[in-house]
Amino acid sequence: MTDKAPGCGGSLKGDVTITGTNATMSIPNEGFMENQKESVKNSRLCKVSFKFVDQYTLKLEEVSGCSYYHGASCDFNGTVVHEASGI
Repeated sequence: MTDKAPGCGGSLKGDVTITGTNATMSIPNEGFMENQKESVKNSRLCKVSFKFVDQYTLKLEEVSGCSYYHGASCDFNGTVVHEASGI
């Protein structure tokens, strides 16, 4: 994945549920604050959706609750192209 925002970095590790050309990763949000109202930013789960565009391309979209894992000025949105696509 090409990062266009200098200084951004983060990672997630968890199970992915795949349905056709779509997939979702949901993991407990370690940054969830019980004493605050649940919202997109303060969600119990960090959710990222994946869309298989073609044989080599995967689009990622952060759905909710992942700021804890990457910081406030970054996100998990983007496109990943497998290196084999250039062969």
